Amino acid sequence: MRKVAAAIATVEDNPSLAADIGYSTDIINEVGLDSLKMTDFILGLEDDFGISIDFDKVEYETFTRVDRLIDFLIDATGASAPSPVAS
Repeated sequence: MRKVAAAIATVEDNPSLAADIGYSTDIINEVGLDSLKMTDFILGLEDDFGISIDFDKVEYETFTRVDRLIDFLIDATGASAPSPVAS
């Protein structure tokens, strides 16, 4: 969760934003990532998590909320789900 929040804050060029991002945060409507920033964000995720995202196989909604994105990243990286207590 922290890594995703930090990536969003980096793309938005607002380090303090990371503290306001939670699992239910709407990346597009609440944070306001436009298509260009979303592209930068996704490219950053690919680098940060060592994955390649095939957009032909991924639903748009995957990238609209933090919780959906984290579920996708868990599947893509084979990581275990984060503890509900730790973020």
